[in-house]
Amino acid sequence: MDESHKYLHTHKEDLLFHKNRYPKKSFIELIELLETKGVKFNEISQNEALLLLKEFNYYYKLTVYKRNFKRNGDNKFKNLEFAYLLDLASMDMQLRYILLTATLDIEHALKTLLISEITDNRVVDGFDIVNSFFHSTNNSPNPLNEDIVLKIAKHKSHYQYKLYEAHKIAPPAWVLMEVISFGDFLKFFEFYFNKYSSEDFNIHSLMGVLNSVKRIRNASAHNNALLFDLANSDIKNVSNYIKNYATELKIGELFYKSNKIHDILCVFYTHETFVKDKNARKQRIDDFYDFIKKYERKCSYMDNDNDIQYFLKIANLIIDKYKI
Repeated sequence: MDESHKYLHTHKEDLLFHKNRYPKKSFIELIELLETKGVKFNEISQNEALLLLKEFNYYYKLTVYKRNFKRNGDNKFKNLEFAYLLDLASMDMQLRYILLTATLDIEHALKTLLISEITDNRVVDGFDIVNSFFHSTNNSPNPLNEDIVLKIAKHKSHYQYKLYEAHKIAPPAWVLMEVISFGDFLKFFEFYFNKYSSEDFNIHSLMGVLNSVKRIRNASAHNNALLFDLANSDIKNVSNYIKNYATELKIGELFYKSNKIHDILCVFYTHETFVKDKNARKQRIDDFYDFIKKYERKCSYMDNDNDIQYFLKIANLIIDKYKI
């Protein structure tokens, strides 16, 4: 059997295994499955839960939050109501909206900063710096050029089509800002400040922070659940900016090395450091404060050592420190 046939044979076996292990279930079967795991339907009936799963939310998006609750000796969840999963789904949705808006503030602030730096730098030409940046990516896994960066705007239905038509041959830096993805913008940001260092920050240390902001931005924009497995701690190297920030907030290493807590800290550190618009700063922190107070009340049924409770305590420390 050649390699291609071996691959297809193995793939079919894997697919069959997963189909048997994770078969499609009806809505009633999903409710019954939750019951077998100890989820209760006292505050919300099974019929109401069935309607919610059909019309307002879907199984994974609700049940992922059960990971925040403890289990009994028989591996069933202790005191877990279906209503609690709904609370956490709503909490997570509102958190994502706040974080997404905060990352949009950050993106605007960083683009404004970079354009100001390029404008004030007498040795930098707005066209040449873009060409140099593109050239610097030639040996990377994802090289960039005018066609790749501008392709999103080349269709007449795109809002930036007129910009594309005017600058498709040689886009200057200020045009690049309008069409580039956030991830590629961060590469440009890093390229510029590696070439022309800033007295205000160390670009090498800052890039780890900004890539964490990107992760939160993407997760929030794609509506990915955040509030589960909050204690997962895979981060080995933490930027000194975040270490110092967390120390100032009195947040211990155990927490600031946890993936999601770390990335959320990066968002608020970067927002406080780079966003100059006082109205944006105040609105974001007011929204976060209202969010915290609302869910401190709604989540009062949770044990004090629940990860969600720890998250709310950390959120309060962020609020207390943030300077408008």
